[in-house]
Amino acid sequence: FFTKDSSTGATRTVSSIVCDNLAGSSVPGGDLVFKTSLGGGGSPVAIEKMRIKDNGNVGIGTTSPRGKLQINGNGNSWADSPSVRLWDYTNGKGWLVGNVNNYTAGDFYIRTTPSISGDPGSGQQEFTIKHATGNVGIGTASPSRALQVIGQMAIANAVDANSTGALLISCDSTSNKIYSRTVQN
Repeated sequence: FFTKDSSTGATRTVSSIVCDNLAGSSVPGGDLVFKTSLGGGGSPVAIEKMRIKDNGNVGIGTTSPRGKLQINGNGNSWADSPSVRLWDYTNGKGWLVGNVNNYTAGDFYIRTTPSISGDPGSGQQEFTIKHATGNVGIGTASPSRALQVIGQMAIANAVDANSTGALLISCDSTSNKIYSRTVQN
């Protein structure tokens, strides 16, 4: 896909889909490469953004994906992170899943998003796995134990945690005691 540069009159590539022939092969084939440019005042040259390898592996941010889907990016950035954004447009709810805007390098998060284009706030840290320890946090981005839950927990024998037989566990913030009770209907 080409455009005419209004400042120079030259034609330049703004995006392309190219078949990248395998090295040394005389038969067409190989990888499918997707390139784009920033346009405007950005880079005048289209650069690779995604590749589908001849074996079917897909790479975003990498030219050599080692699995069916590999996403590479900057874990300290919202815009360029190795993550997946999910948005339910019917109910206006979203999730951000991956290694994104890290508090600690390499951690994995599942976080809610406030809008389709919004980034999670500091309170939207629903699930964390710490890379260095393997600790799992629910409601915290800094779990210090194998499993750390901030808030109440419910263990139920049915889908509804308020059904008969559910066990609710919560802490009393003043006496640091753990309370459990069986819910009765």
